[in-house]
Amino acid sequence: MSSELKREINQTSNTSHRIIALDLLRGTYIFLACLQHFAYYLNQFGLPASKSGLAVYEILTPSGEQLFLSLAAFNLAKRSKEDFKGVYPLKLKNFAIVFLLFFLVSFLSSVEIDDLGQSLSWKAMQSWMLILALLATLFRFFGPKAILALFVAQMLFWTLPIERYSDSLQMFIAEGLWLETFRYEARIELFIGSGCLGFLIGHLHYHGPGDRQIMGICSKELFLIATGLCLLCIFLVSDIGWEVDPKAIWEGEYEVPRHFAGIMGIWGINAALIGCALLAEKILLKRAILRQLKIPLIHFCGRYSLFAFAAHEVIFIRVVLPLRLHFGGLLGIPLENSLTELGLLACIVLSMCKPLRALLRAS
Repeated sequence: MSSELKREINQTSNTSHRIIALDLLRGTYIFLACLQHFAYYLNQFGLPASKSGLAVYEILTPSGEQLFLSLAAFNLAKRSKEDFKGVYPLKLKNFAIVFLLFFLVSFLSSVEIDDLGQSLSWKAMQSWMLILALLATLFRFFGPKAILALFVAQMLFWTLPIERYSDSLQMFIAEGLWLETFRYEARIELFIGSGCLGFLIGHLHYHGPGDRQIMGICSKELFLIATGLCLLCIFLVSDIGWEVDPKAIWEGEYEVPRHFAGIMGIWGINAALIGCALLAEKILLKRAILRQLKIPLIHFCGRYSLFAFAAHEVIFIRVVLPLRLHFGGLLGIPLENSLTELGLLACIVLSMCKPLRALLRAS
C-alpha cells in the first residue's frame, strides 16, 4: 500500500473528524443488510424467509443500498473545492480499486461457481463507485453547484426512455457475450439521485449556516427530517405496490426506485435518517452521552463499512454457511431462515471481519 493511500486512510479514519451517529447508522444498516443477504442465500436452499423478517426486508430492500451511497457521498463534501483538488487523483484511484475489488467479490460470493453470467452481473457497488467518481469530478472542476444541477436534471430520467436503453444494454451483454444469466439491475440511473442527495446534505452540514436557522424557521437537522418525511409521504400515498416474496426476497428489489414516487420515498428515508443522526450527534455529543453508546461490533462496521460490506458475503458463503450446514447436520439442528438464526450468523460473520482486516493490514 502506498504512503499516500495510507495517509488518506488515516486522515479519514481519525475519530475526532468522524460523526459517531452516522457510524452508528451505517453500522446498523450493515447488520440489517447481513440479515437480508443471508436470507437470500438461504432461499437458494428452499428456505422461505420468516414473517418477522419480511417486515424488515420490505423497509430495507428499497432504501438500504441507496443509503450507503448517500453516506459515502456525504463524506465527499467534507472538504472545500480548493482542498479537494489535492486529494482528487487519489480518490479516483481508490474508487477504481474498489470497483475492481467488488468484481472479485462477485466471483467469490457467487453461489453457482460455474455461472459466469451471475458472477459478472452488475451489482450496486459498481454503480456506487462510478457515481462517486462522477460526483468527485464535478466537484473538483465545477464545484457543488454542478452536483445540484445534476440532481435537478436527473429527475428528468423518469420522462426519458433510459430504462429501455438499459434493457437493451443488458440484452446485448447477455446474448452477445453468451452470458444468459447476466443481469444489469442495479442501474446507475436508479442510484445517481441518492448520491447527489448525500453530497448536498454533506455540503449543507459542513459548509451550511452552522447553528443558524434555515429561512429563519428551523435548524438544518430539523429541515432535513421534515423534508424527508414530506418526500416519504409522496410514496406512502402513491399506488406503488411493493411486497417481498418470502421465497425470493430479492425479486423485484429495484422496482420501487423505477417509479418517481418510489425514488422520492427513498430520498425521504435517506434525508430523514441522516437528519436524525446529525441531530442526535449535536444533542448527545454535547452531553458526552454519544461516545458511551458505541456498540463495538456496530461501531466497527460503521467505521469500516466498505470492508464489512465487501467481506460479509464471502465469509458467509465460503466459511460460516458450510460450517453451519456440517455441524448442524451432525447435531440434528436444521437450518432456519429466521431473524434469530440470521442475527446470530450475522454477529459471527461481522466478528470475523475485524481480525481479517487486521491480518490484511499487517500483510
